[in-house]
Parts: sequence; C-alpha cells; structure tokens
Amino acid sequence: MPQSPDIRYDVASARSQGRRAYQEDAIVTDFPLGADLGCAVLADGMGGHAAGDVASKIVVTEVYSELKLQSGDLPSFEKNLPRLLRDAAMS
Repeated sequence: MPQSPDIRYDVASARSQGRRAYQEDAIVTDFPLGADLGCAVLADGMGGHAAGDVASKIVVTEVYSELKLQSGDLPSFEKNLPRLLRDAAMS
C-alpha cells in the first residue's frame, strides 16, 4: 500500500481597505510551526458605526486569547473545539 504524503499547510492573511478611509475589520492568526492545528479569528468592524474598529479588535483579542488559553491540551482542545468556539463567542 502506498504511503500517504506528509501534507503541510501554509497560511497567509490580507486585508483590503476597500472604499472607506480606514479599515475597521480585525484578524489574528496563529499556526505554530510544525503544529497540526491553528486558528484564525476574523471580526467585521461594522463599518459606519461608532468605534467599529475598536469593537472588532476587542472581539478578536478576547476570542483569540480564550482559544490560545484552552489549546495547551491539544487532544482535549480538538475534542471540545465546537464548545470552546461557542463559549468564546458568547463571553
């Protein structure tokens, strides 16, 4: 039986300013070198609303922090990921 190739992924992120004078969206990624799992958190900045850029940065920071905190035990993290994402979004 042929051996499966060792699949590796590469990650990049980009933002486009669009039509507005400034960008209100926020993104953070974390794919540790050699890790089998990583995360990307993206928040839409609610363009046109007061402090949309601040709101999106708060959301990204809080969700990312919670996911990073919980990812220390990788098997448990993978098993509980749906609940962790829901909990991070609700807090």
